[in-house]
Amino acid sequence: MKKLSLIVSILVFCFPALLFATHVAVLETISAKDALSLEEKQYLTDVLRSEAVKALPASKGFVIMTRENIQMMLPPGKAIEDCEGSCLVETGKNISADYVAQGRIGRFGSNLTITVELYETAGNKLIGSFAAKSPDVEQLEVEIRGKAQALFLMVSEKQLENELSKDAMFPAAPQVEPEAEPKAEVPVEPEEKAKWIWGGAIIGAFYSDFYDSQFGLANIQFNKNYSVKATGGDDLSGSYWGVGFDLGVGGLFLFNPYFGVRADVGASFVSGSGKSDVTVKLSDENKMSKSTDMEIEYSVQQFNVDIPVALRLMMPSLVYVEAGPMVSFNLYSKHKSTITDEFGTEDYEADGGLKAFEFDVVAGIGVMRRIGSSFLDFNLRFVLGLTPLCDTPDSPKTWQGRFNIAYWFI
Repeated sequence: MKKLSLIVSILVFCFPALLFATHVAVLETISAKDALSLEEKQYLTDVLRSEAVKALPASKGFVIMTRENIQMMLPPGKAIEDCEGSCLVETGKNISADYVAQGRIGRFGSNLTITVELYETAGNKLIGSFAAKSPDVEQLEVEIRGKAQALFLMVSEKQLENELSKDAMFPAAPQVEPEAEPKAEVPVEPEEKAKWIWGGAIIGAFYSDFYDSQFGLANIQFNKNYSVKATGGDDLSGSYWGVGFDLGVGGLFLFNPYFGVRADVGASFVSGSGKSDVTVKLSDENKMSKSTDMEIEYSVQQFNVDIPVALRLMMPSLVYVEAGPMVSFNLYSKHKSTITDEFGTEDYEADGGLKAFEFDVVAGIGVMRRIGSSFLDFNLRFVLGLTPLCDTPDSPKTWQGRFNIAYWFI
């Protein structure tokens, strides 16, 4: 079980850090025709992005997306410069940003003007903006540096509000803050109705192992006039490991923003092997004994149908934990043992041999991220088998570490 402890420690501490970050995108500054050159607009975008980094540091869980990140995630044929208003929010969803900002350059008399707007993509809401004007682009940079940090700090305030009172899966009605200065009305999409039942597809990969077994080496039956003792069974169990993958469908049923149930039906395939040196000692009733050393390599393949049902406890906008039972039906299995001793090498193969039914418990941790009108569900689960895999004495039980991604879109 030492391998399990190491895997749990690494994944539990690294998994939340990778997935819980709040992503903020600063799109390219747009301008009226001939107001600024392309290089000047890109520079002002970089200024906005640098101020966002100052206001929203990575140490507090924020990721400011780079120009290259944004361009890579845009759909084919999509140009950032073409988007503003509600289209700006849609672009933010397409690139998986939680918040999106953009500057717009214009002219007012002999002055250059800039308006920067900041949107929350999940609720299609304008959460803040500022406007400034100056006689030239150098002074415009000074104005941006003086006002941008206060704007981006609204993201931190909004995140705190969400963490305390809202869950990302239950969006509130969009609101537009009143502006001190008259400006064009921002198109706002209608309120998104909360959805309580989701369906989707699931794909995953997992590490598989056995525990509580010496693979029968501790219970060798030979003859009533002889006793057999084998050493090295623990080493064979300790060296065994396997990998697998699964595909399936699932349903997510939400009672409220804090509690839900997820049920999956999936097909899984796993292949594993172990190898160890074993010493076998044969003794008769007269206490005469003979020992032989051998090398045993054991492998098994399984094809199962797994049905986990987990109760989910959700912490709004943060993380969820879940636990519940899982039943597994074995449809196919194949075993192979290769034994090498002083007399040579022998292979033993057999199909079947595993029980048709296995009962396990699962516990997991995960996070969900909105992708447009759908959700990606990143999930790390640990499976512990409670029933033996075979009817033979010293039969092993299963433990697994599973990482899967569910796409909830139905």
